[in-house]
Amino acid sequence: MKHDTNFNFSIHQSSFTVSYPPSPSNDAVALKYGPQARRIWVEGETPPRKLSVHTNFALGDEKLQQVYGYEPWRLERLLALKKEWDPRG
Repeated sequence: MKHDTNFNFSIHQSSFTVSYPPSPSNDAVALKYGPQARRIWVEGETPPRKLSVHTNFALGDEKLQQVYGYEPWRLERLLALKKEWDPRG
């Protein structure tokens, strides 16, 4: 399959949900499965792309750029707002 090189691949959202009966052992399996499935999903993209995660679906192990965007101005703006509105952290 040939891809249009003018297409903006940064505008891409996919998600999947896994349901299971709650239990500590199932939770452990799900917590291991989630990052593996996400890694496989991203690595399988053609052309390859960087991981971008919507804040509602973040697992907590992501870098800030993966959640808020890779353009330097995004994180600079976010950190400036954080400093202004929450100076004590």
